[in-house]
Amino acid sequence: IRISAGSGNNLTSNIVKANGTDGLNNGVLLLAGTKKNYFLNNTFTTYGTSNNSGVSIQGATNNTFINNTIFSGGSSSYNFGFELMPNSNFTLISGNNVSTNGSSSNHGISIAGSSNTLIYNNRFNGVENALDGSSNLWNITLTNGTNIVGGALIGGNYWGNYTGSDTNADGIGDTLIP
Repeated sequence: IRISAGSGNNLTSNIVKANGTDGLNNGVLLLAGTKKNYFLNNTFTTYGTSNNSGVSIQGATNNTFINNTIFSGGSSSYNFGFELMPNSNFTLISGNNVSTNGSSSNHGISIAGSSNTLIYNNRFNGVENALDGSSNLWNITLTNGTNIVGGALIGGNYWGNYTGSDTNADGIGDTLIP
């Protein structure tokens, strides 16, 4: 799905599959000139050789992604669950299950040149879960409620390859914070 103009687009409860070999295959592509798009309860899956993203945001702002399942299954490098390119600011990413496979250059989420994005209560599973070269918020103040992995507090994100420990047994990692 390619959204290149307008604002306020809503996509709810859809299954989107992209499978190509020419690269740049995305489940959803949001381009500059669009903003305030809302994505809820969707499944975005990409397969191919390289340069595939479940969601690629390229200069679109003020977008919301809640409770989506995103998988990038490219067989080569540079495959991302979420990809936020420069000027894709003020995005909310919460309650999503994001996974990738392949090489160490594949990330659950990759952010370059975008800021003021709030990323919390997501499940990231991949070789490399996240890459963020910008200024973004990766958690909220701990709040009562069921989190993405069934715990009693909502706050940060679940990291599939987390090797730290939960020293106070509250379900939130306390050491080796990503």
